[in-house]
Amino acid sequence: MRTYHHHNLDIQGPLSAGVIEGRRAFPSFHGSLPHGPRQAPTSTSYPNLSVSDILDRYQDANKDFLMTILNAKAKEDERKAEEERYKTEQIRLQSKQLELEMALEKRRGSSPAGKYLQRLHSHRLP
Repeated sequence: MRTYHHHNLDIQGPLSAGVIEGRRAFPSFHGSLPHGPRQAPTSTSYPNLSVSDILDRYQDANKDFLMTILNAKAKEDERKAEEERYKTEQIRLQSKQLELEMALEKRRGSSPAGKYLQRLHSHRLP
């Protein structure tokens, strides 16, 4: 993670802000960036801070910088919420599919376990 120096504080900023806004993250800090290997940000490269944590940590940062961080936080929270909705929907659909398969098997008069065992035996090598 990159560390930005501002008012003698080490500021670790979310690099996703530049991606969200479609431009380089924090261009006003370009001259003070350390010249070393660059790493792509990941969800695990920095902690999931609450808004109050962000405000406490960056209280001395300039307003534009703080707004960029808060906007990135809002976008990341939206992304995570959408990911959770997607996962929930996937589980719901899998459950419906399983219920349908069980109903079809019941209608045919065989149990799903019996069908599974038939498949298992048919795939065995002699």
